[in-house]
Amino acid sequence: MTNKQLLNQQPARRNRERGIALIIALLAMGVLTSVGFALMLSSSTETLIHANFRSSERAFYASRGGLEEIRGRMGPDALPAIQIPAPADTNTATYILNGAIDPSQDGCTFTTPVGDINCEDPQRALTLTRNFVPTVQDAGQVPYVWTKAVVATQRKLNRNLVTPGVLAGLDDTIWVCYDGENLMLAPVGLPQCVPDFAPVYILTALSIDQGGARRFIRQVASYGMLPPLPGPLTLDGPNPTFDGPNSSGSFISGVDGGAQGDSGPAIGTINNGDANQIRNSIPKQKQDDYPGEGGAGPPADIQNVSGDLHDLYSDCDGLISIVNTITEAADYLYTGTTNDFTEPGTVADPIINVIDGDANLSAVNDFPAAGILLVTGDLTLNGYPDFNGIIYVIGTGSISITGGGTGVINGGIFVANTTTCPGGLGSPSFTTAGGGTLQIQYNTDMTEPPGGYMRLKLLSLNY
Repeated sequence: MTNKQLLNQQPARRNRERGIALIIALLAMGVLTSVGFALMLSSSTETLIHANFRSSERAFYASRGGLEEIRGRMGPDALPAIQIPAPADTNTATYILNGAIDPSQDGCTFTTPVGDINCEDPQRALTLTRNFVPTVQDAGQVPYVWTKAVVATQRKLNRNLVTPGVLAGLDDTIWVCYDGENLMLAPVGLPQCVPDFAPVYILTALSIDQGGARRFIRQVASYGMLPPLPGPLTLDGPNPTFDGPNSSGSFISGVDGGAQGDSGPAIGTINNGDANQIRNSIPKQKQDDYPGEGGAGPPADIQNVSGDLHDLYSDCDGLISIVNTITEAADYLYTGTTNDFTEPGTVADPIINVIDGDANLSAVNDFPAAGILLVTGDLTLNGYPDFNGIIYVIGTGSISITGGGTGVINGGIFVANTTTCPGGLGSPSFTTAGGGTLQIQYNTDMTEPPGGYMRLKLLSLNY
């Protein structure tokens, strides 16, 4: 091949090479463009996912906020102006409205399970009498739409609480009640819960977030319970230590000072042997200072009250439930050794003080006081205090009252040693020393929370 021919082929070769390079460049650009579009799509998808998640979470917490508001406003210590009364029957629903949607309107524009009662499971959809209460929150602060409370029945819970039968789940007239541990039906012929049993409520809340998410949450709740005390001093456990007040003018009286007139023994134990031992330890000249439902002695009215104690007071699980119920409702909770109250309370404004540890309190600085005092460690009272309400010493089960002065505990004292649980209760201890005058006066008016119940507590939550 001549030089001239070679020179003529070089431009053609260069053109082919340039064409190949162009094709490769275009392919690379296509790949990079595809990758870019994929990254953009992925980023956009992630942004939408996060936005939807944020909207869903805001809606969820808004619904929870609605449930908390209605729970708080059903509490026994809620302000009278906003307190929601217990529904009169199982077909009355109490609503709190916080938006433009009015669930009283016929029909439903939402799909199950979002919406009011007409949008729920058709098997549980009922025609309810609706009671509306305005919200106490700003609409922009807690953006739930509405929240409601209704008395629980077998049909509304969609479960049987009796021997399973064809019609049991259809019952929508008998209340479901709570004894502090278990759900049960009100007695036959009595649609409402009897004393010592708290009504159960179904609370629901709807929220619609500005991002479009909707959340509908259902909660089953009931009032925490404090069963009545059998008398002014209950020593719940075997082989109790008792060294009572022996000064002139001191007494422990089981004669009810409240309006109910429901008297009990001056001191209650859990077996006859312990009752006899305490009775025999009281000096002869003081026997008539321990009157009870049988009147003044002698002998002192010391009885075995195991048959009268509520189940919650009878075993470790029940006593732990009592401690948890009071702790959940505490106005003030102290941990470790405590020597002072933040707020002792008054008869007009009783306070629930819980001390998770030992307490060393002074009758001069911390009393008079009123409400409920729970101590899980050793309780030492320096001086004879004035107290209206219940003193629970559940844990180490040891209470010691020392010093002088004159004090009246108007209500009741309950002592239980749970340090040996779950193997059974240990030995409780109640001792006094000093030359003052200590009087423990049983008073059922002071030993019951307002309305007989504590605050509403969560039993279950359905998202």
